[in-house]
Amino acid sequence: MSSSFELKISDTLKELIRAEREEKARNLIESGEMGHDHKGRKMPRMDGDGLYASIFQAAMGVTEIIRAEHLNHLQKEDEAMYPEIYPWKITGRTKRGNQRVTNLAGQGADQVSPTHITKSQFIDLYSAVSFANAHGVAMNVHIIIQWGRMGYTDHVEAAQVLQDDFFRHLNGWYAYKNKVRVKSGQSAFHPLFWIYTHECSRSAGFHTHILAGVPLEIRQEFREWVKNRVAPLSKRSPTPKGIVKVVGPPSDPIGRQWRYFQYLCKGLDPAVSVRIPRYKSPVPMSGFIRYAYASPGRIECRHQVGKSSNLSRAKREEAKYKSALEWKMFHKAHLYSSLEYDFWHRRNAAGGWNKGVTLPEGLF
Repeated sequence: MSSSFELKISDTLKELIRAEREEKARNLIESGEMGHDHKGRKMPRMDGDGLYASIFQAAMGVTEIIRAEHLNHLQKEDEAMYPEIYPWKITGRTKRGNQRVTNLAGQGADQVSPTHITKSQFIDLYSAVSFANAHGVAMNVHIIIQWGRMGYTDHVEAAQVLQDDFFRHLNGWYAYKNKVRVKSGQSAFHPLFWIYTHECSRSAGFHTHILAGVPLEIRQEFREWVKNRVAPLSKRSPTPKGIVKVVGPPSDPIGRQWRYFQYLCKGLDPAVSVRIPRYKSPVPMSGFIRYAYASPGRIECRHQVGKSSNLSRAKREEAKYKSALEWKMFHKAHLYSSLEYDFWHRRNAAGGWNKGVTLPEGLF
């Protein structure tokens, strides 16, 4: 009797497991994300014998190695077919693995009325970074300030503190460093360039991403200055850990710059698009961002994005400068190249930035 009862329990458990595998396989197939679990972190194990599990195995392979090879093949095939955009995305939520784009507009739909980065803001920020490159400056230092963790709930207040108690002091600190450098007989550093975007997540609250061009010679001093400057701004005592982060390795400056830039802009409105001649339908502008869409949350201050005054549209127009996006060069290979940066350094190899910048009307 006992043996018969145990056998029935075993059969029931097997049926439950089989049903769970079927449901998982069906969800993965219908979502278009057959290569990853719902968080994009690993290859799912799918060895059931039901209809959907069998379809999954037939399409993706039985072993993890075969599935990985299949996904790699799919990614290369898509990238060759659509070289202008990023058809496969790096998942922002986990920062691991790739995710095939299925429906960008649907991602983050559970967030209430997110304040997206607009098409014009994206073009303006891109053009600002490109303009800095045309001055020979790589903006490859990424700063994150966590206002929510410091006790700020009012976005307007935090944004004002950023301007009055961070950027204003940063400009002063940099001007002083330049003054000391010139006094010692050395050439001045390049101008200080920066851009920023605000986000508001459920876990961290309101926070700011900053991309800046900081000379390598004073980067460590800059890192310490930022930490010392931000700590007293906290409303919480003792000051929480992790309220500010500064990342700026010296290697691959332009590559890092554009990766950081795209991360700052992962909240671009997924509904905006552009026309590319060989495509029959408009292409989502988010296709030019390698990171998967992530809702920026609801931003309640006046300016969601911003930049230093020396990168303004007026300054660019004064220099008769147009970026690749402003020239409507919609191709990731052109958009995220080192062309502007290399062009300046070739022209000014003998004399440093203060030899003078003569910007061409356009390099494209």
